Amino acid sequence: MVRDLRQWLVSVVLMSVFTTWLMLGTTPALAAPVLLTDPSKSAFDAGVWAYQSGQFAEAVQVFTEAIEADPQLASAYSNRCLAELQQALEEQAIADCTHSLELNSANPNDYLNRGLAYYRLMHPRAALADFNQVLELMPENYRGYYNRGLARFDLEDYEGAVSDYDQSLIHSPALPNARKADIYNDRAVAYLALNRPQQALADLNQALELNQADSRAYFNRACCHHQMGNWKASLKDYDRLLAVNPDYPQAFFNRAILHQQMGHTQAAIADLSQAAHQFRDLGLGIHYQQALKLLRHLQEPPSAWG
Repeated sequence: MVRDLRQWLVSVVLMSVFTTWLMLGTTPALAAPVLLTDPSKSAFDAGVWAYQSGQFAEAVQVFTEAIEADPQLASAYSNRCLAELQQALEEQAIADCTHSLELNSANPNDYLNRGLAYYRLMHPRAALADFNQVLELMPENYRGYYNRGLARFDLEDYEGAVSDYDQSLIHSPALPNARKADIYNDRAVAYLALNRPQQALADLNQALELNQADSRAYFNRACCHHQMGNWKASLKDYDRLLAVNPDYPQAFFNRAILHQQMGHTQAAIADLSQAAHQFRDLGLGIHYQQALKLLRHLQEPPSAWG
């Protein structure tokens, strides 16, 4: 017999996978131009040009040359950190931000970027400390609030995360709609973790008003409806999402569980098969094995009772 999948549903609903864009665009402006003496000036200028051209490895190299010419040049360390973050070189970025802060402890962007690096390395407490420093220096910095909300969420301080997302929205009136939608998305996930689905639903509706192409909002709203027992509404959101974004294995996985609960066994099998293939292709071994396990349960013939 197919075993009860209710326990699986709890974990699936709260997984609400979100793609963090973190600093509302992870690259704040490069450090302001400063009066430098050659050769540090020419290397620094070359680093800025390389970075703005998307040549991040080249930017690291020429910012290094600027540092070698002037080891006290804080802005070169700061900007080299940005180029390293673009290449997922978090450890190097932390070292450079730390060195820059030793030379200039009042630069909020260094705390912001170092916090990002810590967050990516799954050190939310260190990230939280840096985002606190950002807000000490710039109390109305929406990026600091947003990032601190992410760190607090990882630390399971969901109320704190909601409060920070609130402040991020208050202090970002000119933010593009797609970016505001991201904040509403993440606040909704925090509300779901607090078992406040009605508030989560309101945020997700707002996110979709701001950005009708927001796949994450459809996914999260489907999870929210599922948690509230609105199965038809949940299925409709998964259908919308997968119609425009068919490469979304977690959505196939979640929809399979929903289909199973609604008695749509063949549809559940089809969705689990698709989820398993996509998880495998993405190298997500644990998720792949979970999908296979559920698929085998659904494909088992009913046990005979005698």
